[in-house]
Amino acid sequence: MRRPTFRRTAAAAAVLASVVAIAPGVAAATASQRQVRGPSHGQSVHNDVSAPLSTIAPSPSTKPRAHRDAPMPTPAGTPGPDQVVQHAVLASQTPLATTSFPGVGASGSAPSDSNGAVGPSYFLDLVNTRLEVFTQAGVGVLGPVPTNTLWSGFGGECQSENDGDGTVVYDAVADRWVISQFALGPSGQGPFFQCVAVSATGDPTGSYYRYAFQFTSFPDYPKLAVWPDAYYQTMNTFSSSGVFTGANTCAYDRTAMLSGQAAAVQCFNTTTTYGALLPANYSGGTPPPPGAPDEQIGLGRDTSHLATFAFHVDWSPGFPGTTLTETDVAVAPYTAACGGGVCIPQLGTSQLLDSLADRMMYAFQYRNFGDHESWVVNYSVDVNGSAEPRWFELRRSPPATSGPLTEYQDATFAPDSADRWMGSIAMDGSGDIALGYSESSAVMNPAIFYTGRTPADPLNTMAPETLLLQGGGSQTGGLNRWGDYSSMAVDPSDACTFWYTNQYEPSNGSFNWATEIGAFAFPTCVPRSDSDFSSALLPTSGSVSAGGTTSTVLSTDWTAGSTQSVALSTSGLPAGATASLPATVTAAPGPPSTVTLSVTTSVSTPPGTYPIAVTAAGPQSVHTATFTLTVGTAPPPPDFALTASPSSQTVTAGASATYTVSVTPASGFTGDVALTTAGAPAGTTASVSPSTIAGGSGTSTLTVTTSSSTPLGASTLTVTGTSGSLTHAASVVLMVTAPPDFALGATPSVQTASAGGSTSYGVTVTASGGFTGIVNLSASGAPPDVSTSFTLNAIAGSGTSSLLVSTTAATAPGTYPITVTGTSGTLVHSQTVSLVVTATPDFAVTLAPSAQSMRRGGSASYTVTVTPSGGFTGTVTLSFSSSPGGVSGSFSRSSLTSGTSTLSVSGGKAGTYAITVTASSGATSHAATARLTITNK
Repeated sequence: MRRPTFRRTAAAAAVLASVVAIAPGVAAATASQRQVRGPSHGQSVHNDVSAPLSTIAPSPSTKPRAHRDAPMPTPAGTPGPDQVVQHAVLASQTPLATTSFPGVGASGSAPSDSNGAVGPSYFLDLVNTRLEVFTQAGVGVLGPVPTNTLWSGFGGECQSENDGDGTVVYDAVADRWVISQFALGPSGQGPFFQCVAVSATGDPTGSYYRYAFQFTSFPDYPKLAVWPDAYYQTMNTFSSSGVFTGANTCAYDRTAMLSGQAAAVQCFNTTTTYGALLPANYSGGTPPPPGAPDEQIGLGRDTSHLATFAFHVDWSPGFPGTTLTETDVAVAPYTAACGGGVCIPQLGTSQLLDSLADRMMYAFQYRNFGDHESWVVNYSVDVNGSAEPRWFELRRSPPATSGPLTEYQDATFAPDSADRWMGSIAMDGSGDIALGYSESSAVMNPAIFYTGRTPADPLNTMAPETLLLQGGGSQTGGLNRWGDYSSMAVDPSDACTFWYTNQYEPSNGSFNWATEIGAFAFPTCVPRSDSDFSSALLPTSGSVSAGGTTSTVLSTDWTAGSTQSVALSTSGLPAGATASLPATVTAAPGPPSTVTLSVTTSVSTPPGTYPIAVTAAGPQSVHTATFTLTVGTAPPPPDFALTASPSSQTVTAGASATYTVSVTPASGFTGDVALTTAGAPAGTTASVSPSTIAGGSGTSTLTVTTSSSTPLGASTLTVTGTSGSLTHAASVVLMVTAPPDFALGATPSVQTASAGGSTSYGVTVTASGGFTGIVNLSASGAPPDVSTSFTLNAIAGSGTSSLLVSTTAATAPGTYPITVTGTSGTLVHSQTVSLVVTATPDFAVTLAPSAQSMRRGGSASYTVTVTPSGGFTGTVTLSFSSSPGGVSGSFSRSSLTSGTSTLSVSGGKAGTYAITVTASSGATSHAATARLTITNK
């Protein structure tokens, strides 16, 4: 299935995005062989394992779309009559139908891309965007569901896009189903992916190993095949301008994908000479010789040759031995039907159908018969204006790992003039060949037919054709795309029964196609005589700690012969480990039998990785699956951890603090943990709530309450958790600080001031414990005639102020206590200072004697005494006066600080005088008076 806009608008040549592209081309090897340059290589960009497909909800359906074709290059040559036409049908043994039933119907897109794969018990039917799983009796057991349901939960474009072009093959050796479809990005312009899924067991409804391989260009028309060394896929590549850039062929690492590991991929591009290669598909029986390359086929360089490509893959580091060798195979000349395009008539309409005759038709089937190898393939050619199937059997004798394939049979089946196209061919284990195809003409609606031959028939002949299903209508509505491919496969359980699926129209219309699945076999085919089964593990590995248990599921699937009793055993267990597995299981047709393998280690099991072989022994075959056991160090015994947070708390004395005590379990601990405390300082209580943590996990609260008597500073408290013999402790720190407060200081403690003077004290407020309040200052205790004031009446937090004290002259000398008080709310602190008031510095002056007499003309003397007081230290100046005047006086010392001076007086008339001595010091003056009597005698 392809989107119409992608054929000619796809991104650059299909080279893996994760690798450096190697320029495509062909280098000469021999005259008939050419070595293709390459390969490019890369890795799956994502891989995982799905849930069982039967449990995944279907993805949303896709919108109806018509898909155009992208023509492939056609070989050079002049059209001419077909020289190997089989017109006459010989009386021959015809295959006998065994069953037929409807396959998946129209999904809203065209063409159908109808193909399918058959396994021992199931047929998986796949159309452009949907799949369905049937039993071989035609009973649906899963679906139909959109194909990208298989990638649900995978992520990316493989999950979100359902772009189709899907193919499915059955890996008969491994008993696995391999499904692929491309994803083209949200708008069809990339990123481009091939989405590949490999079933983890033989159950097509079970789990799948899923892969996304990214390409840098549009990888169109992919075709998938099984080979022992790889899963091969061919595709056509287109540039961003829609130009065809060559046939690409890729190999996926089958071994890795069978165990769900990341897978490498290697690719070649064969240039634009070739288009739509087909990889050889090994579907069972004797395998190819060891190391044999996968032979791939396409139309040749001219119309008398086919081109084969021997793809030898090397998965060793660097892929040194990977090669792709082209070889020409001579065949009878052929002419493409309809010139490779549209010309197939139908009944009742002028709508012609696409022959798709520009490419070999799917698939290229392989068988190894011991003395020779056979490959069969078919192609639509022109026979007198009608499309007819040219079929080929190529051989190599004896089987080998190299050497050319040669034509053994080469014939065109044309029993009449009806058009036959969209063929698919296969060979059974006895060498019988069956060819299925669509058939139509102007007088018949498209129908599904098949023919075949046995080895006993003359070479290059087929038996009379057999109708599988006659369509009830023709395709109309301007839609010319038909089929794109059909699918013929052989039941691996008997190697005889052919299974074929193709599309038809149940009634006139478009996008209403249906599919039919038919099975038939030749009576002379000798079925397989052996009995066999497969075994697979899911998961394929497990990790466990010493002493633990891990498990996996062993799936045993019948693949051939009779019902078998299969004996089960294990080997490779490490020391101290045991395996639990049923002794036998039955392999019978139908769903696989599943049993659980449990591996139990002991604490003494050494750490390491151990491949454990799980052997399934049947009557005729033995199969071994490997479980990789990784043993880690034995876990410690159940325990718990005890923590407390925060590690430190700070509180003021009288306040409380809380801590969270946590119990964390380890190694499955589920016990109860009892909590106790120790180390609380005096005046403090400590308690935990709850005091027991149940179930091995939880938290408790440690509450620590202090009091005003709790010592300041840091204390360490210990919480102990006990559970049986297990004890753990956690410590926390409690820092107790003083409450917010302040200290009040006043300096100096004593100040002296003379009466009438002033002095000051420094007042300091110092905060503690984070105190930030306002401290209001006051003073008390001063005498009434002493005033006090502060330079700052209020201090915020910490600071200083000054207490100013002023006395009056009347202030009595003495010592007075003054109390400075700081108040902030309920906080009150005080400091007392002393005020010493002293007298005012002064002096007194006296004059002695107070009275005396002298004769006129004589002299007299007085003693002047200056007495300081109040600390007076000034200089006193003396002056004299008399009243009445006329008496003169002089001092022995006219200035002094203290002491005496002699006043001598003289002159004057007889009479009585008032003698005045004035003592002055600055603005202070005092006077002393005495009486002087002067007599004449």
